[in-house]
Amino acid sequence: MTERFDLPPVSPGGAEYTLMAVRVAGITAATRCLTIGRGHTPAALTLAQHLGCHVTGLSRSPDRARTAQAMAEAAGRQGRQA
Repeated sequence: MTERFDLPPVSPGGAEYTLMAVRVAGITAATRCLTIGRGHTPAALTLAQHLGCHVTGLSRSPDRARTAQAMAEAAGRQGRQA
């Protein structure tokens, strides 16, 4: 069974805007990225899937952390939760 996660995009432009911003910032597969706060998962997955970089997400909400973990696993990205 495939889970479906209906979360709004983090930025007004969604994945396209995220990818444009990371190109401007010079983020590559060798970059380690940190996302902080609620709603970071779609952008983090965009970075990991399109660039192959390592992304760490921080959230104060255990529910959001579990959702992010499930989304990463559903996207085929290994993740761990601390």
